[in-house]
Amino acid sequence: MIKSIRVQRATVGTGILEPVQCSKNSQIAVNNSDHITILEPKLPLLHQCVSCKSSKGQMINTLDASALYDVRTIFHVDNLESLGLQIFSRILIEDGESSFNFGRIAEPMIVGHKWSPLVESRKDCYLGVLLNTGEVLVLARDTLDASKYEVKFRSFTSILDQMKISQERLTSEGDIIIPNSLYLKLKINSFDFGQTSDGRLFLCLSHESNEISIHELSEGLPTLETFDCGGLCTKQVWSQASQQLFYLLNDNSIHMVPLDVNGRLKAPPQELKSASRFLVSQMQFIDKVQSLLVADTQRAVLVDENGLHSAVDLPYRSVISGMPIIETLEATLVHVAYESGKSCMIEVSSDRKLTLKPASSTWTSFLNNVLYKYQLKVLKEQNKAPSKVFQPYWTDNLEANFYNYGTQTMASSGVLVSVYSLAPKNVIHHEIKSKMEFSVSFLPLKDLSSSWNHPELNVTSLSFLHGMFMQDINGLPQITQAVIDGSGSAEKDVIDYIKDWKRKHLGNPRDISLNTNEHESFHKALATDFRNNMDVKTLQRVYSLNTSLMRTFNSILKKRASKLFSEYIVELADEQDVIGQKLRQQLARIILDYAKEPIYREHDMDIFISSTFAMVLGIEYLPDVNPTIKLSSELCTESFNLETTKPLPDDFLKFAKSTTGHKWPRCELSFLPILTLLNKSDELELQRYSSYDGSQSIILRDMYKVLDYCIYTGNRTFSTKIGV
Repeated sequence: MIKSIRVQRATVGTGILEPVQCSKNSQIAVNNSDHITILEPKLPLLHQCVSCKSSKGQMINTLDASALYDVRTIFHVDNLESLGLQIFSRILIEDGESSFNFGRIAEPMIVGHKWSPLVESRKDCYLGVLLNTGEVLVLARDTLDASKYEVKFRSFTSILDQMKISQERLTSEGDIIIPNSLYLKLKINSFDFGQTSDGRLFLCLSHESNEISIHELSEGLPTLETFDCGGLCTKQVWSQASQQLFYLLNDNSIHMVPLDVNGRLKAPPQELKSASRFLVSQMQFIDKVQSLLVADTQRAVLVDENGLHSAVDLPYRSVISGMPIIETLEATLVHVAYESGKSCMIEVSSDRKLTLKPASSTWTSFLNNVLYKYQLKVLKEQNKAPSKVFQPYWTDNLEANFYNYGTQTMASSGVLVSVYSLAPKNVIHHEIKSKMEFSVSFLPLKDLSSSWNHPELNVTSLSFLHGMFMQDINGLPQITQAVIDGSGSAEKDVIDYIKDWKRKHLGNPRDISLNTNEHESFHKALATDFRNNMDVKTLQRVYSLNTSLMRTFNSILKKRASKLFSEYIVELADEQDVIGQKLRQQLARIILDYAKEPIYREHDMDIFISSTFAMVLGIEYLPDVNPTIKLSSELCTESFNLETTKPLPDDFLKFAKSTTGHKWPRCELSFLPILTLLNKSDELELQRYSSYDGSQSIILRDMYKVLDYCIYTGNRTFSTKIGV
């Protein structure tokens, strides 16, 4: 079983706002109205996250999810005065009429948020936030501090710049005078991210002017397309590869528009489902049948551009808080989760037929277990109550209401994520905010459906390890007290078990051979032969797992000496060197295959990089050329020549010597010296990288466009400052 994470001193937004969102990188974001709670994956350590207990005569592993995640809070609205979230109050409307509302005087509040698809070059996701003021802000994490998310894009300023309002429309008090039509265009009602097959990201915005605009997710949010959607759009869903955009209007009608690869309309909007009095709470695009599943308070329907294919009546008339998809080998299962904790399953067959199924026994058991534990907790409170005055009332059996705020599939980790809270049933219940809490639970998808099909995703190694731990809980190695104490043969047994467990999941990295192929461009070669290469990913995952194992055994060695553990750490370190050499040589071969082209010999920086990688392979590259590169920082300016010492010094891979004799650390991606205080580190804090400064080097530019992450661990890199 997986132990839930309890988050205290926080509330969760209503289920209709979809307050729970999971990224492709195993991140979880929970909307708390005035801030967002982020669960960032961290390196799992066996001695911290795995425990063992006896149940019905069997030893069962328990995985503590709190040891897998860093729980942080970000985007506190009260602390964001510098962003000017009340900027709409500075707008003066010169025409038009509207009904009175409190929107202009309300406190800013988060009413929606979503993760973007994975940015493959950085292996990271953006987080979009919608405020009740009518503004969308797109955030990204820049530093090793998981609570530091910075605003990268802002809908208000971008759209306002595109309007090109003249200076005459600005008052001396700083107000902006605009017509009502432009004011409605500035107000955003809903948003969503899209991604094309080549990895480009779109931001789709729904305006109160009854328009939908599609923007490229780049500086200034350039507008690609704008069209009239026929009403106020409240929800949007993209199809696979963003070829179709489905949107819901406030009259509960569903519409669709086809798009080309550049985000432009190929045909006018088409109505797929007519208006209805039944509230539509969830929409999900089913990739396997290329259709949209829509659920309201009455029934679920499957539609596409050809109309309605199938419908099924739902068993409960309440708000659906989540409709996660579970892909199986035979069909697609949809777990319909209600706010009350009730659930059912819908099977979507390959011929687009819907079949209602009962709730999963795994979900039912989880629900009953949570409610039972609540009653046990109440019983303990009764027994230790200091006052006997209310003793007669404590004899009543107090049950709990289960509030499911949201349920999502985390495909990268292979689990179903639910955020819930409990409250006593049939009583008047009040809690101050400091006493409020919610829990985050994880259920393996293979327990919900034995035929669940685990997709191979291009995620970080950390995300892969999370899935590896969560899907094989009972197979995880156990760091028992006997192992910690060194009793009997426990040390040897656990090392032997770990070796077999590693080999079962990831094979032997020494047996992996990497090769390169011919491609149409250097950019394509880096993406195909390195970033998306399955063998490269396996090596990176072993590298991250070895780091976890080394930290686990080092924690034991801090308490006592162990010859076996010390030897195994040396063995793991040797394996890390082998993996590092394989990855460096693969990258060097790709670079040298294309460095022969004239375009990559125009700058000394490119020749320096290519020659350095040639030394990594132990070959000569342009032996008659020895360029000098000059690098400057806020501290100094240094010049560097190619290393001519034979053999190369032992620290060649880590340090570069300047012409003045000083040694500077190298960037692990480009092997260029790092002189600046502000550079980058991977999230495990193992490797150092330089920040791309827009230099003239074509090799460097293309490398950062494709491989802006840690090439050894396969994880993200973040900015860091030396000495901070």
